[in-house]
Amino acid sequence: MQLATFWKDVLSGRSKLRITKMQPSGKTFFLGGAKRRNVAMTAIEKQTEKHEPNKHPLTARAVESLSAQRRTTPQTIQEHIDNAIDAGAENIDITTEKDGKYLGSVIITDDGCGMDERALFDSFTLGAARPRKYGPGSLGKFGIGGTSSSLARFDKKVTCTKTDTMGPIARKYDMDDVRTWGEWATSVVGPSLGYGKELSNKSSGTSIHLEKPKKKENYENLNAQIRASMASVYSSPLRSGEVSISLNGEKINAACPIGTDIPKTKFLYDDLVDIGDGKTIRLTIVDLQNTSKKCQKALNHMSDKALSDKVSNSMTANAGLYFFRNDRLISSAKLPRDPGDNTFPSGTDMLVRHPNLRFVRGRVSFTSDLDSEFGVSNDKNSVEISESVASKIAAAAREHFQLCAKEQINKANEKKSGSDDTVYSDVLDKANTSSVSPKLKRPTTVSRQKPSLSPGKAPPLPEKREEGRKVNHEWITTMKVDKLGAGSDLWSHDVRNGEQTLTINSDHNFYSVFRSLDKDGKVSAAKLMVAVESACMELELEDGGSEFVGNFKASLSKKLRGLA
Repeated sequence: MQLATFWKDVLSGRSKLRITKMQPSGKTFFLGGAKRRNVAMTAIEKQTEKHEPNKHPLTARAVESLSAQRRTTPQTIQEHIDNAIDAGAENIDITTEKDGKYLGSVIITDDGCGMDERALFDSFTLGAARPRKYGPGSLGKFGIGGTSSSLARFDKKVTCTKTDTMGPIARKYDMDDVRTWGEWATSVVGPSLGYGKELSNKSSGTSIHLEKPKKKENYENLNAQIRASMASVYSSPLRSGEVSISLNGEKINAACPIGTDIPKTKFLYDDLVDIGDGKTIRLTIVDLQNTSKKCQKALNHMSDKALSDKVSNSMTANAGLYFFRNDRLISSAKLPRDPGDNTFPSGTDMLVRHPNLRFVRGRVSFTSDLDSEFGVSNDKNSVEISESVASKIAAAAREHFQLCAKEQINKANEKKSGSDDTVYSDVLDKANTSSVSPKLKRPTTVSRQKPSLSPGKAPPLPEKREEGRKVNHEWITTMKVDKLGAGSDLWSHDVRNGEQTLTINSDHNFYSVFRSLDKDGKVSAAKLMVAVESACMELELEDGGSEFVGNFKASLSKKLRGLA
């Protein structure tokens, strides 16, 4: 009889199992009736001191297929941290050990409530008959993540645990043994092997030893990934002080992956969203364009994309929505119609990934009672949102994403055409040269009729007259754009705050033409304004010139409006 079928028949009641020497009294138990399951599990827990393997209802081949799943080492560690937090741990220590320049092993130690023999055995059983009960705020989901994620990255796992009322016990799987036996089996680990010393100063807790890595990973690079991953995935409990996580003795600080804790982050939206049937989620949307380049670079290294095999550190790749389940990050940087991604249903009415959205990030926070609506995967590393929920999220987020995209488009156009400051700087350099600034007329001698001279008197000196007024060499010190009214001229030259200012009137109809020009066009138009203004100032120095110039400017402004 195959082992899997045998255990299935035993636990269902179709077969009887004779187990001996499981109690100090040496009594023999025949399993039958309603008590069969409990007695069978108790018998397994009371294993003999020979530490022989206990078999679980799976073949070695089935376990090998489970171990082929795609997981990163940080994601594997996260599964064990989830279990520690669910067990009430307040302090979690991650220790990594070297094997040359590569990772040798990982130890995750916590001060949670620990496990008894039954719970320890079940922790190695994929789909145990007595699954752990999860509360509404628990991070766990099916009770298989710890072992299944470990199988994906490590060929050996040793779990040591103790409770307030029970001393340390340990159990392991070793794939070398499993392949030899041909069955999925684990065995008790004796104290002589030295496991569990991390728990010596704790009243209760668990330590997980992950050994025999399946893939060579650079030790230093992996430590950096682990630190960034824990800082972002558990940013909420780390910030609140609910839990403390350290890596090789150094505390990990919280770092929100959407940047809510970064200076100059602009909050666009932060409110509850009704998704129907009285259920709500929280949606937070931020704009990061005013944050420092250093902070943006740090954020890019925190997403799950940056921790995967294909690293992507651009702002565009890491923009989008980040999903938090019970304040734990489970999916990062998602937008509709991302290639190969099923987070959003097809046809979701929301902007797709584009460089114009590179500074926009959002956080979608929901509780585990909404797992079905969000389609949370078994490994808690992805979501597949229902159409109704996706439409509610899109409706709340769409406006803010569109505004940010429009702002980036305007900035790109301005950069392409040249910013006002650049244009004005180029023009001002030449406006105040001697060939362009308004000229003063030379003093002239006024001829008069020769007066009759009295005997003995010298003739009077010629009378000199200066025409006009003195003009400062820097006759324009500032150029700017401002609202002067739709009926005013296209530009105005006057003294503002002690500076000679040439102000371009943004209310004038012709200003739209000016704005549409590229940089060279803007420079040419601004130079023309400066030349005309300089010539007008010279004309104003003539007798009656002020009236002429006023009429000229009014006529010019009228013609420009017509051209616009």
